[in-house]
Amino acid sequence: TRNLVTRNLVTRNLVTRNLVTRNLVTRNLVTRNARVASRVAGRIASRVAGRRTVNGDLAGLEVDALAARGVADFGARRLQPAFLLIHVPFGGIEEGVQTPLRHSQQITPPGPAPRRGRSTRPRRNLKTMFGHRSELVTPERALRGRAHYDFAVPATHFVNGRPIQPPFPAGLQTVIFGLGCFWGAEEVFWQTGGVWTTAVGYSGGITAHPSYEEVCSGLTGHTESVLVVFDPAQVSFETLLGTFFEVHDPTQGMRQGNDVGTQYRSAIYWTDPAQQHPAEAAKNAYAATLARLGYPAVTTEIAPAGQFYYAEGYHQQYLAKNPDGYRCHSTTGVSFPSELRSSG
Repeated sequence: TRNLVTRNLVTRNLVTRNLVTRNLVTRNLVTRNARVASRVAGRIASRVAGRRTVNGDLAGLEVDALAARGVADFGARRLQPAFLLIHVPFGGIEEGVQTPLRHSQQITPPGPAPRRGRSTRPRRNLKTMFGHRSELVTPERALRGRAHYDFAVPATHFVNGRPIQPPFPAGLQTVIFGLGCFWGAEEVFWQTGGVWTTAVGYSGGITAHPSYEEVCSGLTGHTESVLVVFDPAQVSFETLLGTFFEVHDPTQGMRQGNDVGTQYRSAIYWTDPAQQHPAEAAKNAYAATLARLGYPAVTTEIAPAGQFYYAEGYHQQYLAKNPDGYRCHSTTGVSFPSELRSSG
């Protein structure tokens, strides 16, 4: 009996010691990961905002889940730093990661309590740093941009080999469409008969020659857009409008499906005054059709085209280079009125 009791006590002590050791190792790893994550995330936020964050950390930031499984795990101290490094810097859904629905969540990593007598400034959050993702940035808060591109714009289309920059051959017309993530949007139009060439870029905003990261910050006012160069003898402008409305959901405001932000808003930027009336007529007709089916109001912006800023080379014809890449076609499933499509 004494031997059994002694053996049980020894076994119990060994188990307890192993559990304590395991807990200590786990606690050290979690603490180390959280510290690394805090520094990395702080640098990322600083890089996007063009300014330094308080103490270089993300405490108190309201984070739009651009990479929900990265930043949320950081807040819960379950982060693997390598995952944060890969997915937080403008990755998430557009990098092909099927993350949950993008949303805003308050992330407040635990930290030491403020010392007595020490003033506590209100912590900055992404609403004050980047602006609300459902509201366009004001000119006073927009990034200033630069006088030239910081990257080389490809000269030709990856699929058809034609130029993607003007001048274009005589007789061709252009229009700029914004309909969510420009990867899948561009693919739709380069596959449309009568379209001569396409390119992706940024339009409708304030910042000159922005980068993709800057557009994602919400501080440029631009929407991801597709420049469509077409031959009106082969495809009518009205047909392109029908395609535009059918391949996205124009009632979603500052989002398309899982992609949330002002850079995903629906827009038609016309380049010829003759395009304005057909665009407005198409919007009104499709809005009436959707309203009869119980859909909310169409939010498509229609305006004269300003400067079209080309996106980085790796975005151009992205899905031709990456056939299994991300496509966001958050459609209504409602057909565009056939009489308008054929009126051109």
